[in-house]
Amino acid sequence: MATVKTAGTGRAFRPVECTEIAVTVKRTEKTCAEAVAKTDGRVAELSRLLEEKGFGEKALQTTDFGVTAEYENEHRGGEYARKFVGFSCRESLKLCFPFTAERLSAAVAALCGDGAEEQFHVAFTAEHGEAVKNEALEKAFADALSKAQALARASGKKLGKLLTVTDGGQDGGLYSAMPAVLSARTVSVAPEDVGIFASVSAEWELE
Repeated sequence: MATVKTAGTGRAFRPVECTEIAVTVKRTEKTCAEAVAKTDGRVAELSRLLEEKGFGEKALQTTDFGVTAEYENEHRGGEYARKFVGFSCRESLKLCFPFTAERLSAAVAALCGDGAEEQFHVAFTAEHGEAVKNEALEKAFADALSKAQALARASGKKLGKLLTVTDGGQDGGLYSAMPAVLSARTVSVAPEDVGIFASVSAEWELE
């Protein structure tokens, strides 16, 4: 039985709909209790600043929390020894909201205020991720089918029954990194559309 096997690719895109900001608050103190208290205090302050900018009272959500002992190398008599520095408390948080340049500017202003020490990362995403993935897969299969039909015509045959179809996976994710210049006063940003790349392979009988 003669067969034809082809591979197809497809892409599906959506405009940015949501903003996600990941924030890390870290404080190091001599005691564990002091480190936790300082970290909690800063998180509470950030929550208050965001609420003043029009975000909800519980807009800032904790995604991870941990306390570790910190050491540094100290040179003693020609050798290095570990010296205890203190305890570091680290809390990871996330802020999500519908994307507009104005809302992003307000969030950045709250996070980048005077005395801010926090690291944060901004990403953009779209909703309905499964629908985008399915669209990319449908386009990939259509591409594989078109190639198979062309090969069948070139060989003087017709495309018969579909024997196998395999999902080659998706790539890209529905996230776009932050192409922006940040300051406490303004954000210049133009997020690109987010999308998914999919591939499939399929095999048909030739008649």
